[in-house]
Amino acid sequence: LDQGGMALTVAGSTTIESSATLAVGTSSLTLYGNSINNGSLNAGSGTLSMSPTSAASQTIGGSGTFTLNHFTVGANSAATLSVSLSASGTTTISGTLNLGSTTFTSSGSVVLNAGSVLNVGTGTFQASGPATDNQPGVVNVSGTGTFHFNGTSQTIPCEPYYNLKLSAAATYSLGCHQTGSNAIGNNVEVATGATLDASASS
Repeated sequence: LDQGGMALTVAGSTTIESSATLAVGTSSLTLYGNSINNGSLNAGSGTLSMSPTSAASQTIGGSGTFTLNHFTVGANSAATLSVSLSASGTTTISGTLNLGSTTFTSSGSVVLNAGSVLNVGTGTFQASGPATDNQPGVVNVSGTGTFHFNGTSQTIPCEPYYNLKLSAAATYSLGCHQTGSNAIGNNVEVATGATLDASASS
């Protein structure tokens, strides 16, 4: 199915069978239910949005190939991944995103809106682009997994990470004092060539 630049909203579940392809192109695919991809989901330069009109739990899984650009979790969504995903555009979380044991990789911007929940579980959330945390302390970053920043000149959003990893040959700045309720719960790894500059934290 090639959307051909037309927006598509699916009120129920979406299943892509083996050898089948759903091509979003330049438009948007908005899902209210679960998404099982055993073929190919190619978002092109468009947006995959988990944005039901009322509160709903959603799952994203399958054995197929995901090619994502912009990825959005709406305020009414509690989305759980059972497969690792990568997004090259902007990732916007306004609801709940549960990683479980998967890895979510963002090479574009990450926006955490007020009231959102990013539950890393035992997995990894990796960001190489700028990360914006709207109203820190309202966003709930949780789980025992790892937040991995591997971009250049990134400011680490002010949240109580469990494991924090910095891996690029770049300088990273803290967005706040990571003490008290914002203390790192377990390990901090600063890889060879990376610099953590805490002098500008507020």
